[in-house]
Amino acid sequence: MKNFYEILEVKATSSTEEIKKAYRLKAKQHHPDLNPNNENAEAQFKEVAEAYEFLSDPEKRKEYDFRLNQERQEFRRKQREEFKAKQKANWAEVLFGALLLFLGIYLISSLVTTRSNK
Repeated sequence: MKNFYEILEVKATSSTEEIKKAYRLKAKQHHPDLNPNNENAEAQFKEVAEAYEFLSDPEKRKEYDFRLNQERQEFRRKQREEFKAKQKANWAEVLFGALLLFLGIYLISSLVTTRSNK
């Protein structure tokens, strides 16, 4: 999901007036007529217009904020799951390493014991 706040370079707590001001600045900055040599100007201008469309309408903004928040929560949940999975994998590696170390010590002590008995 596009972050319209980042596109307009405003905070999520910005007022409608601040959003309008940022939109006008960005629209002028990316307007295709003012940037004839920039191939990306039209796409950037449309992105800015889309961001303003959502953030200037209170109902659309409320819905957008809700979806953005859900997406952030889902991202954080996935990060926590990945972290937990890595922790489990790390513990499995540690336990396996300890088992190998114990086995090595046991084998060496067995060899030393059998050689000393001869």
